[in-house]
Amino acid sequence: MANHSSASSFGAPSPYLAFMAARAGRALRPEEQAEYEQLLTAWADFRHPS
Repeated sequence: MANHSSASSFGAPSPYLAFMAARAGRALRPEEQAEYEQLLTAWADFRHPS
């Protein structure tokens, strides 16, 4: 069974989680919204493959 933890195969945090950690405690700026949506979609697809 695959390990779908928050870390990549190299032990680094996922790009989505790193993006969110860098912005913890504040709202996303408008220019960050598109990147957030792309990373969230990729993370969700990885966590829950169809």
